[in-house]
Amino acid sequence: MTKRNYWEDRFNRLQEAQLMKGQTYYYEVEEQYIKASAEIEKEIAVWYQRFASNNEISLVEAKRLLNSKELKEFKWDVTDYIKYGEENELNQRWMKELENASARVHISRLEALKIQTQHQIEVLYGNQVDGIDRLVRDIYSEGYYHTAYEIQRGFNVGYDLHSFDSKQLEQVISKPWTADGLTFKDRCWTSKQQLVNSVHTELTQAIIRGDSPSKAINAIAKEFNVSKNRAARLIMTESAFFASVAQKDCFNELNVEKYEIVATLDSNTSKVCQGLDGQIFAMQDYQVSVTAPPFHAWCRTVFVPYFDDDFEGERAATDKDGKTYYVPRTMKYEDWKNSFVNGGSKDGLKEVDPNKVFKDKETEIQALKKSIMDKHDAILKADIHKVELEQILSNHGSEQLNLYDKLSDRFKDNDYYYKVSGAAYYPGQQVIKMNIENNQWERLVGSNYTGAWHTKFHEEFHQLDHILSQTPFAYLDDGTISPYKNMHKAFTRTDTVIGARMINAIDDDVLLTVNNAIKWYNKIEGLSIKPLKNLDRISSEAYTATIRYLKTTYNTQKARTQISMFTDAMGLTTKNRLNPHGNGFWGHDAAYNKDRGKDGATSETWATFGALFYTADDETLSVIKTLMPNTWKTYSSVMNDLLDYAIQNDITYS
Repeated sequence: MTKRNYWEDRFNRLQEAQLMKGQTYYYEVEEQYIKASAEIEKEIAVWYQRFASNNEISLVEAKRLLNSKELKEFKWDVTDYIKYGEENELNQRWMKELENASARVHISRLEALKIQTQHQIEVLYGNQVDGIDRLVRDIYSEGYYHTAYEIQRGFNVGYDLHSFDSKQLEQVISKPWTADGLTFKDRCWTSKQQLVNSVHTELTQAIIRGDSPSKAINAIAKEFNVSKNRAARLIMTESAFFASVAQKDCFNELNVEKYEIVATLDSNTSKVCQGLDGQIFAMQDYQVSVTAPPFHAWCRTVFVPYFDDDFEGERAATDKDGKTYYVPRTMKYEDWKNSFVNGGSKDGLKEVDPNKVFKDKETEIQALKKSIMDKHDAILKADIHKVELEQILSNHGSEQLNLYDKLSDRFKDNDYYYKVSGAAYYPGQQVIKMNIENNQWERLVGSNYTGAWHTKFHEEFHQLDHILSQTPFAYLDDGTISPYKNMHKAFTRTDTVIGARMINAIDDDVLLTVNNAIKWYNKIEGLSIKPLKNLDRISSEAYTATIRYLKTTYNTQKARTQISMFTDAMGLTTKNRLNPHGNGFWGHDAAYNKDRGKDGATSETWATFGALFYTADDETLSVIKTLMPNTWKTYSSVMNDLLDYAIQNDITYS
């Protein structure tokens, strides 16, 4: 697991948090649309009740002027509209129209209704402009600071950054970024006018057609729905843009010279994002929708810092003018922001020479490697296995090595040369028994390793699963630690908070693949098998489609080995109702799948994830990330939390 994966997890988390702000605000906007639509519906219903006969009114009648009583009542409404506009700073053009309406002595029935409906739309969009303005200011400023936090924490050095004032933020958000030169405010006002025109047109045409009030209301509701969808697209696109530009501006401030595109690879990934995944660009070439996300509406792609070597990383983490402090990886964002953005106290933070920090980091890495190798000296009998382990360790940073070093303290009783078929961790004895010379997995994926490293790390992560079963990683929703059950001592059990996240991700990925298989099978066989809503019941047709799809898509032993995490999880989470194991794929037998079920799925996936995390090549990682995007993202998040935990805690049996 390289540094790229560290950045990928951190910036995926950041993007999700940023876009969730946009999604949350859209839910507010959705409520505002519902309320505005309801108010307009009420206005129309009252209007028809007052002026129509048998729910019908001619255009001539609609254009008849209000009588003195009706005009007086209408002007009361207009006075209320003006008062609201003054208190809430509504569009000045609309305020002028209201003032003109208030002064008029002749207004038709239809004109009055149009003014009443337009006011609801003006209020709706006035709130929307203000809301998006607040949203993008927050996304930009917090995105900028969070980016700096992740980079400084990643390199363990920090220095003071400037805080934004309102003028600086105004300059950022008021600058058009699309080819048509429109800002989000321009788009809001354009959308508002489109909705006003549509509603007014619908009202007039409904009267001409002699439509009933309900029919007119339904037609206008459709226009509101179109406008609401347009608002959703605008909110999410602007959220993604300002999240991206905040990251870009921070990269420039921190002297990051290159970035790498990281796409979420699944069946929903666009061809544009698929093609750009892994591409590296210079910061000077940053251009939204061309070389940087968002590349399209609803884009999920992120970009992460890219460093050719440690020297570039040092430059990004060094302040030429001020003091530099050691930032521990476990430092919380709010504490970091208080110290390095808000001018708060730096008590407890050690001033350091950044060059020394990087030298110390390299010294730490070498010391951790030596410690791990020393602990394996007695348990690895063949010199070639020691050489290969050292090669594996060379691909990892200090955090990954620290976790494995602490876990290695538990290996002294493990038997890695157990001359029987199979491999297992025995929780009762707290030992692993396996034959490291049985390197079937490595041979099938084309690895040059002679040792069964995939199996070794797989079983060791079962051991880690057991060790963590009495730590905060095994907490339930009520804050208590999950009790043991049938000797299956694991923090990944699905009744824990983390285990629940894991199984949800696994089930999402399995269900997605099954439905993709059904879609593919329907196409080639001319069938109409319905997609599954969940994995509770799997028809024989869905089973056949899935197995055929997997056999066709992954038609070599190498490919089937690379997706072993998926096929094993599929058999377990469905309790063998859908088990590719008997069809040439990796996995457990029927008895194990039926007995362990979803708890087995989370546990076995954790063990295989750990093996891939430490030993897999880039090709294998790409294959499994594409097939299990939700699972990989969830397990990576747990792993990063565990790496933080291991910095401050021992990895030992309770």
